[in-house]
Amino acid sequence: MPTATVNIRPARMHDAHVLGEIHVASWRVAYAGLLPVESLERLSVTDRRRIWSERLRARPDGVTALVAGATRSAGRAIAVELGTAGATVYVTGRSTRERRSEYDRPETIEETAELVTRSGGHGIAVQVDHLDERQVRALTERIDREYGRLDVLVNDVWGGEKLFEWNTTLWQQSFLYTELGYRVVAFSRPGYGRTAVGDLTAAEFVPAVAEACAGVGITAATATVGMSFGGLQAVHVASRLPHLAPRLVLHSCAPSSLPYPDGLAEHLVAPLAFAPGHNGSPGALCAF
Repeated sequence: MPTATVNIRPARMHDAHVLGEIHVASWRVAYAGLLPVESLERLSVTDRRRIWSERLRARPDGVTALVAGATRSAGRAIAVELGTAGATVYVTGRSTRERRSEYDRPETIEETAELVTRSGGHGIAVQVDHLDERQVRALTERIDREYGRLDVLVNDVWGGEKLFEWNTTLWQQSFLYTELGYRVVAFSRPGYGRTAVGDLTAAEFVPAVAEACAGVGITAATATVGMSFGGLQAVHVASRLPHLAPRLVLHSCAPSSLPYPDGLAEHLVAPLAFAPGHNGSPGALCAF
């Protein structure tokens, strides 16, 4: 039987651009006939990057950002891109030039901050272990004291690869549900944009959610998450099944357009979920 050799190389900026174009192409196919043609034509990676950069630079008082987990890989790349748009970027992580984390890798948050500044922004390195609530609180207080606000928050923190049980179903992961006690009910877009989603459809969806959760032993959840068009279902679940939604989180949808249950709409932000897929990060390359 013939064998194939797979060579894994470090990721390049061009790889991210290609992945972005693939994502854009899939959107154009999925939303053909559902969105205006002119909107679909403006979805190119180059156009979106230009528009995003122009809007950030248009802020007269600048943009303040925090990239949590910016030591390397995607977090570092995002921080540098924010710097290219002229933002002030706080970059956090545990590895500094004086002290490395248990990963024992050479990349540091100081390097990332320097790259941000070199790209046209202002990089500020802050050593933070985001598992320590006191350190996180000190960070937010510092940002508030120095700039008075935070415009962009990027969560690139990870570290669970050694805890994740790869051959176990998600709701049975011991480190999430036994040790930490987290249970999350998540809804995504149905039919990738092809299924009509209306108020009645979402409301009728709730009993099926209750039955499915009961079937796998989920009687209470830490949060309910709605992604894209799944946001409407998530809102209805939060309204009618409060034991599954003490917290309501909406990703990549229009939060202000959804019918929030009373008391759940406290703060509105524009959340975006970014899933780059497999990438040649330094840590991943060392694992193979």
